[in-house]
Amino acid sequence: MGQQQLLLIVLGILIVGVAVFVGINLFKANAIESKRAIITNELVNLAAMAQQYYLKPSSLGGGSRKFTGWTIPDEL
Repeated sequence: MGQQQLLLIVLGILIVGVAVFVGINLFKANAIESKRAIITNELVNLAAMAQQYYLKPSSLGGGSRKFTGWTIPDEL
C-alpha cells in the first residue's frame, strides 16, 4: 500500500509541475502578443497622423501634400 501512495504522490507532483510550466509559457506568449498588438496600433496611429498632416492645407497648419515639416510627436 505504501508504494501505491508514493507513486500517486509522485504522479500528482509531476502533473502539477507540467501544468505550471504550460501556464507560464502561455502567459509569456500572451504578453508578447499583447505587446506586438500595442506596437502595431501605435504605428497605425502614427501613419494616420502623418497622412492627416499630408492632406491638410498649409493655411491650416498642414503640409499641403508634402511631408516636409512633419515630425513625430514627442509622446511617441
